[in-house]
Amino acid sequence: MTYNGHMRGTWALLLLYACGGNGFSNDRPPPDHGPLPDLPPPPPEMLGGAACVLSDLRMLGACTPNAAGGLTVAIGTASVTTNSDGSFTIEKPADATEWIVSGTGIVTSHIPFDPKDMTRRLPAVKDTDYNDLLLANGVVQQAGEGSLVVHAVTSTGSAVLGATAAVNGSGAQTFYDGSDATVWDTDATGTNGIAWLPTSPTGPQTLLVTAQAGTKSFDVSIVEGAITFVTVKP
Repeated sequence: MTYNGHMRGTWALLLLYACGGNGFSNDRPPPDHGPLPDLPPPPPEMLGGAACVLSDLRMLGACTPNAAGGLTVAIGTASVTTNSDGSFTIEKPADATEWIVSGTGIVTSHIPFDPKDMTRRLPAVKDTDYNDLLLANGVVQQAGEGSLVVHAVTSTGSAVLGATAAVNGSGAQTFYDGSDATVWDTDATGTNGIAWLPTSPTGPQTLLVTAQAGTKSFDVSIVEGAITFVTVKP
């Protein structure tokens, strides 16, 4: 029998696979092409939002037009200056736990960072308006005290009517949104679900909010001379 070139090639392939199937002997590793190149780092996560200078502390979404430009918005180790309309974009740092809004003519605001909040409308109050509000309600802040503004909402985001709020262990007066933007009520939250505690002790505190379902506690951190804004679901 004679073998043509095609049959000889077939036998060569069979012998190749019988010896290891990859073109190299079983006792010799494949060639080393060196380490793989480093992959580029993932792009930074950017956070967008807007500072909102309030014209009425009872209404946290009512912003004064063209009043929030040039403010400083900080989160963790990152900070940025707001645009003329109050908007901003900032790179999210690893230590993102709290928003801080500061600047000339406003009371510094502290707002806990909520990664689920896509609106990121950060409230602030003009210092002159806030001083007028303190005076109208007979409040005199002392050293070591800060303000706490509580927005009580349901699971669907509606305001909780008839809730009360207090800092545990503190005898500080709590005020509530009513029909008057200047002189506040002292019984329970109104239609906007706002409680205002302007003479709260500073540092880590426990906030107690009582609504129809009972009393719930929330961890808050209050800063001297500043306003801390929190949203709770009692």
